[in-house]
Amino acid sequence: MKRIFCLLALTILVSLPITAQETAAKSAERDSVYKLVFTISELTDGKRTNERQYSMLLRERRNGKIDTGNRVPVVTAVNKDQTPSFVYMDVGLKIEGTYQENKGNVDLDLDFEMSSLVQPEIQTDSTRMNPVVRSIRQRLSGMVAPGKTTVLSTLDDTASKKTFQIEVVATKLR
Repeated sequence: MKRIFCLLALTILVSLPITAQETAAKSAERDSVYKLVFTISELTDGKRTNERQYSMLLRERRNGKIDTGNRVPVVTAVNKDQTPSFVYMDVGLKIEGTYQENKGNVDLDLDFEMSSLVQPEIQTDSTRMNPVVRSIRQRLSGMVAPGKTTVLSTLDDTASKKTFQIEVVATKLR
């Protein structure tokens, strides 16, 4: 009786990982895949002056990330007769997030960050070496209809008359 019980327990333990793998594979087959196309527009006085597009393929409930830009040296110290000290900053665009289908729509959860370097408006000895970092950060959560352009956010630049607009089109691939 003990041998039968041990044999049965061993059979169950060995088959559990196989069942879990089959369940994960079936779940991955059911997960939808979308192409997300983000359009970042700059507007001045209501007119588009610049527009960039970024796209990614993303599986449901998985994280996706777009990270593009530059590593820029910034002077941290200048000593006489020595090479200046630098640190490096990442500037550019980062979009990171996930989605889930909900009643035929797409629920998006995104982190958005855009940064750039500009020269200070007033030049002094202390500001001449280092640029000013302008950045826009936003956590977005919203529902979009597949195949339709949706404005996720509109942000005014606090230092100019520019407005930034973030749009997305979600196209179902599977």
